[in-house]
Amino acid sequence: MKRLCALCLTLLMALTLISCATSELTTDTSPPEPTHNLQTITPAEENDQQDSNGSETLDEQIEGRITIVAQAPSVDPIFRNPLQTMAKYGEEKINIRYWPLIVFNREETHSILEEITGNTEVKVFIANPLVPIVWSDGTTFKELREKREDIFIVYCLHRMWLSDEKLPDLAGVADLILVLDDIGIGPAAVRQAYKMGAETFVHYSRTHSMTDIDFARLELIEKECAILGISFVEIIVPDWVYAGGYEVLKFFREDIPRVVQKYGKNTAFFAREPIVMAEAISKGAIFPHPADFFFSPFNNLLYMMDLRSLDDDDFSELNSRANEAIEWTRNFLAERDMLGRVSNWPVPYPFMFTYTAAEYAIKWMNGEVSRERIDVDVLRHLMKDYAGVEVFLTPFTDANTGRTYDNILLVRMDYIIY
Repeated sequence: MKRLCALCLTLLMALTLISCATSELTTDTSPPEPTHNLQTITPAEENDQQDSNGSETLDEQIEGRITIVAQAPSVDPIFRNPLQTMAKYGEEKINIRYWPLIVFNREETHSILEEITGNTEVKVFIANPLVPIVWSDGTTFKELREKREDIFIVYCLHRMWLSDEKLPDLAGVADLILVLDDIGIGPAAVRQAYKMGAETFVHYSRTHSMTDIDFARLELIEKECAILGISFVEIIVPDWVYAGGYEVLKFFREDIPRVVQKYGKNTAFFAREPIVMAEAISKGAIFPHPADFFFSPFNNLLYMMDLRSLDDDDFSELNSRANEAIEWTRNFLAERDMLGRVSNWPVPYPFMFTYTAAEYAIKWMNGEVSRERIDVDVLRHLMKDYAGVEVFLTPFTDANTGRTYDNILLVRMDYIIY
């Protein structure tokens, strides 16, 4: 059985950096009391398989089949996310397929879509993640839509990789597109840092590789700091740092202590590099936002612990697994007097997207929500029940045309504080 660490094998550099940083974690901090206790994350309430009369079966509740296409777990275990939905409704109602290992394999991709198109029992198609073949070949899903107007199509994007020009094109095919709000998480992280007592907010910038989205987020971070009266500091990471893993490790292990010494322990750090989380904790600083942007709460903090009880077979039971991971992390931080200084998302976005998209689609199939538009309130409620925290949904607005797309929703979860 694999340990939970297998979740991040694809992030080889992150694993190397974190393992190296672990040895220097100290307990030389005196943080304030936690802003609040850990919020209990409870699984979304299971739908009863019987109605009040005890007569309705699960098969009768779902008027059709759902096909979920994900990345192969052999590529990345995080894409075991459809298993939770299948475990709830059974293989007769939930069909799971996986994208080809070579994501630009048009033949195999088209074969999957043709299978969906030809099966009239399939009423819902969820693509999580949406693979690059779709971005480069606009006709891939258009043919499915043209032949099967009765199918409810959902796309899931875990980051705003697509340009403004691409998203509107996809909106013409999909009924619902869920996208991690990569821009909105910037000012949200500042507000979270403020809650935890931050006086300075440090943003590490990799200017040579930052996208328009990264720069837009950075601008909003700076503005939010000004609004809240937090000192904003941007540190440009030299290009030579990314010549190899050791250089990254060396830079941050030298720079973060320097920054904390200069600005004090009430300094919050924002960066994608996992080593920043480890070093911020070791120096007693504030880390308000998950470093990995993806696996939370199964993030890089767990590399610092000796965990043996979680494995891939259990991972489909996400919410209970997340609770355990959160509790272990809290215990780890408590030993270092760091409670109240680190926060995170309570569940991974890929799991929340698949599970709640399927739950909403079932309501769509059964006529419980409108077939003409997305009921954002219903979807938000499903996500909130699943994550156990507030979830914010913002319709996407095309910066070029000013048009707002109600079926493209930027998604952002609130945080828990360890």
